[in-house]
Amino acid sequence: MNWEVWDMNSKISFFNKSFFKSDIKRFWWIGVIETLLLLLTVTIPIYDQCTYAINDLGYSGYISPSWNGSIAVLFIFSIAVATLLFSYMHFSASVSGIHSFPMRRGTLFSTKLLSGIVLTVTPVVINGLLLLGIIINP
Repeated sequence: MNWEVWDMNSKISFFNKSFFKSDIKRFWWIGVIETLLLLLTVTIPIYDQCTYAINDLGYSGYISPSWNGSIAVLFIFSIAVATLLFSYMHFSASVSGIHSFPMRRGTLFSTKLLSGIVLTVTPVVINGLLLLGIIINP
């Protein structure tokens, strides 16, 4: 008779793909709004200054834009994303429901943190690529 005990190996994960997808599907709109506001406060003014500098001076030089609008947009939207992602913590029924899933709280926190980083950094990268395209081909 074999008395060996078979037990399940515990797999510790610091990321939950289903919660990440759920957060992105649920809060995609805030990334779109941030992208549009960054487009209006950074990309379009820089494009206008680039075309003005090229048309009048015949060359494009260093153009210093006003960063006040973009810093405000980034500050406000980073706080908004964090508030939205962790808003379930304010309702006891939501906390009980989410924390009843078979995952550690550290996994849930790191998943929410990563989805917040993706939601706030993606609009900046998109606008950066647009600016790079404007600077290369004015």
